[in-house]
Amino acid sequence: MVPVTKSGFFVNKDAKGMAELSDAQGNPLVMVACNSDSLKTFSYTSAAQSIKLHPTDQYAILTHKNGKTSKQEFYYGATYLSQSARVLQLPADVKVATIYEANGKSRSVDLKAGLATAKQPE
Repeated sequence: MVPVTKSGFFVNKDAKGMAELSDAQGNPLVMVACNSDSLKTFSYTSAAQSIKLHPTDQYAILTHKNGKTSKQEFYYGATYLSQSARVLQLPADVKVATIYEANGKSRSVDLKAGLATAKQPE
């Protein structure tokens, strides 16, 4: 857990649920449901590149600039009664993301070019 003094994010209400979505331009939005109150919406700027996921995407293998790889799995819903948008937020040190679907197909996103190309896994 990150304290409010470090994150800068604070909801001064009885918050019960939270989800992250994107607006029409792809900017992140945080929606917070508050008990006996209105829905609160917050926006922020992010340096991370985001990729919209397809419904059948299951995980991504991220290749970092230092040559190491990591695996990021995708879920439907992460908390009780909340479901955030299926978006992969890529840190600045990732150079290639290979996204795998449930049927085994994959597509690679080269972050230098910003282009996605579909290919079959080897």
